[in-house]
Amino acid sequence: MQNAPLTGQEIEALYQSLSKSRTGVVTHSAAIAKAGTIPPLANLNHAILIADEFSRHAPPEIAIKVAGALKQATTNPQTVIDIARYILAFAAEHNMTAFYDAYTDKYYQRYLALRLEQFAATVNDAHALKASAGTIVFVANTAFMLIAREALYLRRNGFKVFLVLVGGIPDNLARLFRICFDDILEYVGNPEFLRRAIMALEPDIFHVQCWMWSYHVARMICESKRNAKCVCEFYDITSIYAARNELAAVWSPKIVDLDIACEKWLFQHADAIVHRFPEPVIAELYGAEPLQLEMQMYPCPEYVSYNNEKLSSEDGILRMVYAGGLVPKTDAHPESLFPERNHAEAFRKLLEQGFGIDIFMSPFRSLQESGLDALHELTREFPLFRMLPGEAPDKLAGIISAYDFGLILTDMDISKNRNTVHQLKSAAGTKLFIYAEAGIPVIVNAEYEYMTSIVERHGIGFGLPSQDIATAGPRIRAFDRAEAQENIRRFNSENGMDTHIHRLISLYRKAAPNRHG
Repeated sequence: MQNAPLTGQEIEALYQSLSKSRTGVVTHSAAIAKAGTIPPLANLNHAILIADEFSRHAPPEIAIKVAGALKQATTNPQTVIDIARYILAFAAEHNMTAFYDAYTDKYYQRYLALRLEQFAATVNDAHALKASAGTIVFVANTAFMLIAREALYLRRNGFKVFLVLVGGIPDNLARLFRICFDDILEYVGNPEFLRRAIMALEPDIFHVQCWMWSYHVARMICESKRNAKCVCEFYDITSIYAARNELAAVWSPKIVDLDIACEKWLFQHADAIVHRFPEPVIAELYGAEPLQLEMQMYPCPEYVSYNNEKLSSEDGILRMVYAGGLVPKTDAHPESLFPERNHAEAFRKLLEQGFGIDIFMSPFRSLQESGLDALHELTREFPLFRMLPGEAPDKLAGIISAYDFGLILTDMDISKNRNTVHQLKSAAGTKLFIYAEAGIPVIVNAEYEYMTSIVERHGIGFGLPSQDIATAGPRIRAFDRAEAQENIRRFNSENGMDTHIHRLISLYRKAAPNRHG
């Protein structure tokens, strides 16, 4: 039967195949897959290694051209790096897997082996000396800001905190991440090498980022570690996101089955689970075990920026801001599973009521991605609608604090939605806390019941049903923004990462009582 679920034996075979392969990366995201095999191109030796290996696999006429270009560019390191970038683009376009595999092997042999030796010595010395509150190694597919915020405040509470990253850190986030971690090992995209790295490290806790479609990575880490405890942090949870058959209609059924099976394994075997849902929901779905903790991307006090000078002060037009990634209108993002793809429809209804809206894209994403045509059309139609590139998280609040409202708003047709009831009602988005850092009230879809309860209970915004967006102008203009801003100050004071980090520390102590007692 087409799309029939895999048997337990088939799932285990697929897991073993993915977790023991020598080449390739450990995630099914094309973007991360590419990053996982490419080292930092600011390093001239890496660029030369790319060019050298490419010449062994490229068609002769291309190899000769590259060799000639390199000969002319030997006195200009930046030109060599630019040539390497061209090579990588050419290899990706022509699916030169043999080149990627050979280059990746040499990269791990020549660079990462030595880097791992240095990194492991630093981690293990910190653990052995026991001079800190504890030693934490985060392992992640993506340089997501939640782990950086957690790491920053763990360090401020005396922990030594390190990061093993499958891919690399975007240039616009590198400075920030290096402030948050004691040391970072990047581009560990080879499953065999990742397992080797985990086995070489001896922290108190592995804090593992569990990214949808990559839960097998977390299982591999839990199985490969030695004496450390394993804390798994989920963002979206696959079985909560949607039913298996709904997921299998969009993604590979084999990967869906593997992810759901590994999710179940992790909830049974991890020493603790961290997530973004209300704790009673997780207890209802998974039972009393394991240890679990709701951990949102709470405001960081040093990122907070309040601003009484608003853009609207000049012309009286209320300005709204959307900060974060946009869901493209593509076949890979059906409305049934991605209600956020209707941002353009929601924004249009607000623009037609005389509001201004600016978008600040996620720093991980590009404004030139496909599927954003409806939003680009709004820029041509409405002078008060702009699409702007992303900003570093520690700078973003200062920029968007000049707006009147933050938006977590889409034009949602609930009759078409196929997410589970818990995904729709119980999830909380990171944007909520970014807007709090900027001191601006938030307008959120009332269909997101948990987020709506947070903003309305604390008086920092309000929920708006999709059906009311087109006529919401009077309610928005009548909203007491001054009172909300005072409430936001109180919310930030009571709910900052500096406060909530102690809940995570408490979880660590329960998971590893001998080290953190």
